[in-house]
Amino acid sequence: GPQVATAARTSAHTALALPRPSLQVSRLQVFFIGVVLIGVTIASAFGPHPEADLDLSSTYDHFMEPRFFRFFTGAVLGLSVWFAVWFLPSLQALRPGRYSLTTTILAGIGAGVASAQTQMLLKVLSTAIRAYLETGAAITKYPMVLVCAGMLPAFAAAQLYLLNSTLASCDVSLAVPMYASSIILASVASGALFFHEFANSDSTDLLIFSFGTTL
Repeated sequence: GPQVATAARTSAHTALALPRPSLQVSRLQVFFIGVVLIGVTIASAFGPHPEADLDLSSTYDHFMEPRFFRFFTGAVLGLSVWFAVWFLPSLQALRPGRYSLTTTILAGIGAGVASAQTQMLLKVLSTAIRAYLETGAAITKYPMVLVCAGMLPAFAAAQLYLLNSTLASCDVSLAVPMYASSIILASVASGALFFHEFANSDSTDLLIFSFGTTL
């Protein structure tokens, strides 16, 4: 599906990225890079592969479903709390250390969630634009199109800021895997809740896909 495929490509690019000449890659790191590649291959092979794109009406219905709406609202609230803690003087006491493991984990997760939501918003907007160009559909009658257009720059900016925070908080050997893993998990969740990518998957495929994602 669009979300899972994008997550898999991100993980593959991370795993295949060549280190700088000054970095020493241990045998253990090479082993885990191989594990990641195996996991990506399994997840791509046994993950969902929808054949048809959603139309604008179906996209609107999916956006308004309670399960996805709770997921989307939770992402907005979680990111809002993070930025409130970091930028409001009254909440300064709650801020973790800029170079602490807590910052690495939370910023990495936040960047992954923001990235997954950015991909989803782009999909909604591209569907709306295609519907307008092909059928002249009145996209303004769907409030979620305007919501997505307004939220897209915010999520994209949040993703970049949190990714920079993750990279600045620790060594790249921890920051990049944290970010890539967060993108995969958040994209899988978004794809399952919004695109219903696993609706036609049998239990065997789901089990093997979950194993590959875990790797």
